[in-house]
Amino acid sequence: MTTAAISNRINRFDNLKGLAIILVVVGHLIYLKKTQEIDLIRNFIYIIHMPIFFFVSGYFSKIDEDQPIKSFKRLMIPFMLFCILYWLFQKYVLLGHPRTLFINPGYGLWFLISLFFMKMLLPVMDKLRYPVLTSFVLAIAIGFIDCNFLGISRTFVYMPIFLIGFYYKDYASGFSKKYGSIYSILCNRKVILILAALTVLALVICANAFSINLICLKYPYHGFDLYEMLSRAIIICLGIISTLILNQLMTNKDIFLTKFGKNSMSVYIFHLFTLKILLDILKPYYAIHPAMALISVFAISLIIVFVLSRDFVTTFLNIVVDEIFNLFFKGSYAS
Repeated sequence: MTTAAISNRINRFDNLKGLAIILVVVGHLIYLKKTQEIDLIRNFIYIIHMPIFFFVSGYFSKIDEDQPIKSFKRLMIPFMLFCILYWLFQKYVLLGHPRTLFINPGYGLWFLISLFFMKMLLPVMDKLRYPVLTSFVLAIAIGFIDCNFLGISRTFVYMPIFLIGFYYKDYASGFSKKYGSIYSILCNRKVILILAALTVLALVICANAFSINLICLKYPYHGFDLYEMLSRAIIICLGIISTLILNQLMTNKDIFLTKFGKNSMSVYIFHLFTLKILLDILKPYYAIHPAMALISVFAISLIIVFVLSRDFVTTFLNIVVDEIFNLFFKGSYAS
């Protein structure tokens, strides 16, 4: 593979993460205004934004002896550090009642620990005969258990898309060899666009039909509820299909999304603090027409992502994580 090909591949996945991080910020900020139309957009976003992150994370995951310590450095140290900072922020700045430290991750930090658990489970899942199918069954079954602490429920819920990302190259190569003609049809841009349109229609229907509690995929079922089980299966499948279609449609070029995606971790972590302040400041002024509120949400979200995706923010975050890591561990592990 040429250097150019490698660069293009990275750009495509950075662009996917760039799109996802914009949707994350919009999805969090959109709670400022509640109307039927805005709830529909919020639900739509919540079905697709996190599957993109887990797919890309799975794609670049590896199974080797250094992965546990590297994952601890990249994920657990930021998780523990910002859990503490966020707890202090809620208690002494916002004067609120923070959640139980570490056990009940505050406002988005669940992603870090869920991704860490996925990477730790990857060698075990890889030994299974049907890892993706098994993970899908577990994603449905975890709804019978109330285990929202430590991000455990969503670790299992998003495991299928993480594994699809991990096996993506092998699956695509195997499918193209075994079903070459079908693969060619599916890779046709017109066919992809038709599938994308049908998927958007399905997303709109589900975003309108399902409550946000179902779409968040973190709450247990109310007993043996077939409707909730089927709803969860549909939401997971739509997240997977949407991510795969976006992966096919996303450009390989270096565009404005690329910078957002490369520095998406710093945006994800720091926007949690920014939004909490903005929510309190802006909420009194959002009793306006829903369209104006929505335009404001997207504009403010883009500004937040632009500022927090600057290289100096990511550099600062990396320095802090490196210094904490070096206090407790010997040796050097690349990011």
